[in-house]
Amino acid sequence: MSSKNSAFNKLPPFIWGEATSDNSEDGFDQDEYLTHTRYPRFICRVREDRHTATGHDMEAHLVSAVGLMPDGFKELYVCQTHGVAMSDFVWLDPKPEPETLRKACDYAIINRLLRDDAMGLLGGDDKD
Repeated sequence: MSSKNSAFNKLPPFIWGEATSDNSEDGFDQDEYLTHTRYPRFICRVREDRHTATGHDMEAHLVSAVGLMPDGFKELYVCQTHGVAMSDFVWLDPKPEPETLRKACDYAIINRLLRDDAMGLLGGDDKD
């Protein structure tokens, strides 16, 4: 098990990416994807959730929760502060307790905000 952990620990904790899609005009899926390489390791879909966004700035305390999707089997993370939802989790470790998952997702949101802010400063593709 330690060789698997050391291999993951050589990677960045958060790997963000887009997926290609045959169902869109530009060939890309509208959602973003996250690979989280620290415990609990997972891959998930990340999407904007404007219905829950409260419009706080980056320094605002995260208001987030982990629950179950309507089917009762799949986890759903929602960050109300920044209007982001994570779903369709694929577990690379055993499924964690909800609070452990919430904390990992909170750190991912912070990382995403910092990345988007840096891209804006560099004149890159800013999502806001």
